[in-house]
Amino acid sequence: MREKILNLIDDGYTVDKISDNIDLSRPTIDEIIKSLVREGYLVDYKCESCSSCPFSCSNPDSNGINAFMLTEKGKDWIKEK
Repeated sequence: MREKILNLIDDGYTVDKISDNIDLSRPTIDEIIKSLVREGYLVDYKCESCSSCPFSCSNPDSNGINAFMLTEKGKDWIKEK
C-alpha cells in the first residue's frame, strides 16, 4: 500500500484524492504518509506562493496548503518495484 500511495503522490494526487482511490481510511493514509516522511521517502512541502511552488499549479487558492513530494529515495524506491 505504501508503494501505491507513493505512486499516487508522484502522479500529483492530493491526500483527499488518494483516500477516494484506495480502500483505507483518511487517518490510516495520514499515518502512512507521516511514516514515509519520517523514513525519507517524502518531503512535506508548504506552498506559500505560486512563484516558489515546485508544483506549478498557478492556483492562488492552494497557497498555504501542505503538499507532499517524493524525495530521490522515494523515486528510487518506486522505480525498483
